[in-house]
Amino acid sequence: MLVSPHWGPNMRVSPLPYVRRAAGELRGAGATLVAGHSAHVFQGVEDQILYDLGDFIDDYVVDMTLRNDLGLLFLVTLDPRPQRLEAIPLALDFCHTRLAAATGDEAAWVRQRFRSLCAEFGTDVAEHRGRLVIEWAESRTVEEDLEEALVPGGHVDNGDNDPPDVDNP
Repeated sequence: MLVSPHWGPNMRVSPLPYVRRAAGELRGAGATLVAGHSAHVFQGVEDQILYDLGDFIDDYVVDMTLRNDLGLLFLVTLDPRPQRLEAIPLALDFCHTRLAAATGDEAAWVRQRFRSLCAEFGTDVAEHRGRLVIEWAESRTVEEDLEEALVPGGHVDNGDNDPPDVDNP
């Protein structure tokens, strides 16, 4: 299940604590991918959470520190859950989007910033053919987590390692 919340204030490099908490709660409730938006600049990725996708078309005044005129096109491989994310650097001219030149300063800035933002969340980013790549280990479903919590006999493991009372079921 994809959840795409509109959250957080505009023009922020990193998600606020309440956004991070909400993202974790959405994943815990069964969202396989969370793709947030609102900041107008891309943010980092953590545990199949894209905190902010940034803009794809820009009509804002450019902030030369936040570089809201640069962005990413995100491609996610699902099989059936998210397995891989590829991000392609973009340049956003006023109401016109183009690929950032792979060897140019724009793409270099996007690559460096995305890697740095993801590193803050412990997410490794590789590069392949000009694309930024995140490989996710096969993710587990809520049902798989629940099944693992069950112990023989169909009892939920609540942390109390005492066996069930066989005389008084």
